[in-house]
Amino acid sequence: MSSLSLPTLRLRIAKSRIRWLLWLALCAACLAAIALLFVRGHFALAVGAGVFYSYRLAALGRAERCGLSLVWQDANVAIGSPAAEKPQRCVYANTTLPWAVYLELVAQSDTTKTALWVFSDSLSPRDFRRLRVRTRLAQPATGGY
Repeated sequence: MSSLSLPTLRLRIAKSRIRWLLWLALCAACLAAIALLFVRGHFALAVGAGVFYSYRLAALGRAERCGLSLVWQDANVAIGSPAAEKPQRCVYANTTLPWAVYLELVAQSDTTKTALWVFSDSLSPRDFRRLRVRTRLAQPATGGY
């Protein structure tokens, strides 16, 4: 972490169409894989995969992060509803892409990890750029990567 003091970053995550489209593409890929198993005669495996994928995809669909607040001050990040924010620390497994930011957070109280994807359409362009810059500044020097 640099010794540079950065202002507090306060963001409210909105609903993301990109996330929904990625989830829909994943559902289609799983359905195609199950159909391929069924066509090749692996009926029991197709049924088992169908039950497993249905459960996991439903859980992934419910894991929407819209409405959460994200407050990033120095090395501390707090996410959650405004009434129940959990203090966490950003670990160095973060990724910034032109359309998304991935944050891996560790709770300060019990060291549980939280993965947070923030897509470009869930914030205003200005706020998304601020988040990308803050994520890049939080990264250690990695030799040009």
